[in-house]
Amino acid sequence: PPPPAAGLVNAPVLPFPPRISPEEKERRYSNKLCFFCASADHPCRACTKFSAPPRRPRGDGGGGGAMAAVLADLQRQNAEITRRLDMLPAAAPAPAAAPAPA
Repeated sequence: PPPPAAGLVNAPVLPFPPRISPEEKERRYSNKLCFFCASADHPCRACTKFSAPPRRPRGDGGGGGAMAAVLADLQRQNAEITRRLDMLPAAAPAPAAAPAPA
């Protein structure tokens, strides 16, 4: 097959890595080529033909994530329930039970 880098010299920046066969992946690994554009000039993380999406912060409590969003939603719901309960009138004391007939 022709070298994959030949067609990618002036290619636009890709939004995702190209799919390559296992054989091509092994060839690029063996020859220390970039997995995205098959160039030997740079490692994959420095490839200019691929624009990786920005990484999302991990859900370890240090910057958000899915668990932080769930926790914030539960806290909001709890605050709303507490607010509604505080608006209810105070419950009247229960009537004293009538003495049981002897």
